[in-house]
Amino acid sequence: MLPKGMVFSAEKAVAMYKAGTKTTDIAVAMGYKRGQGQNRTRAALVKAGVLPERKGVLPRKRKARASSLAKLSPNRIRKLRVRAGLSQSELAHKVGVSQVLVSNWEKEKSVQNAEQDEKLKQILGLGVNEDAGQDASPIAAWVNRSRISKDISVPELADRSGLTPPAIYRIEAGITRNLRASTRQKLEKVLGKMPEGTAEEAAEDAAISGLGSLEDFDPHSEDERPSAPGIYVLYDISERPIYVGEGGNVKKRIQDHEEKFWFKRPIVETASWIKVDDNVLRKQIEAILIKFLKSNAVINKQLVDR
Repeated sequence: MLPKGMVFSAEKAVAMYKAGTKTTDIAVAMGYKRGQGQNRTRAALVKAGVLPERKGVLPRKRKARASSLAKLSPNRIRKLRVRAGLSQSELAHKVGVSQVLVSNWEKEKSVQNAEQDEKLKQILGLGVNEDAGQDASPIAAWVNRSRISKDISVPELADRSGLTPPAIYRIEAGITRNLRASTRQKLEKVLGKMPEGTAEEAAEDAAISGLGSLEDFDPHSEDERPSAPGIYVLYDISERPIYVGEGGNVKKRIQDHEEKFWFKRPIVETASWIKVDDNVLRKQIEAILIKFLKSNAVINKQLVDR
């Protein structure tokens, strides 16, 4: 029972729960003594739709032990979320929390409470092992889900967006993981706007501290080639890096390769690049990457240590 003069606020309870506060702490904040008021708090959260209704209750000690053993790990939350085709914002909406809190769970900055973990399992599903979705890409999930929901085939999406079918296949397979802005815009014209935070998440995954993010592009598409200074890597069909280059204009440098006998599929299948303005730094990074690649950089033989 609440002390005299104290009023239970369901709105405040919902806001605190969405911020990650446990129901026991919410009850205390409402004026209850520690260990009291949890039933009323839970009832308010269930009524507000942010907490699932209990369909069966384990004994307290047994339930606590089961929850601790089965709690979703940060990596598993992200893998299952991406496999489900959900952005962090979309998952947050379904759980009834903020996008920032979901991001913090995945980055191990905070841990979901028992109620939130229970709801995550209901939304994301159970029985998926920790290795599932190891190479999951948030962009791949978005493209695949959106394409299927619109009943569009890969060739149709390629035709409508101006991309090539192989480029679409590489995106959906998770090989192309961080799109250039122009590529994303082409896809959004057909599939609709990318979910909030998806592009940022992909860029963060591909980020290199102090430089920026690696971006994937189709080296055989003139429109996709970046016309800015930077470092670029060409890959063969097996995703093996075979060439590292640099230039003040990556587009012009790749144009120079077009006359070479080796610049064709499947020898050159995909490419990545990162913007580097400084000329000296570009040449230093290029030389280091070539030396690290050793014999794999078959086209850069002149700078490879044998």
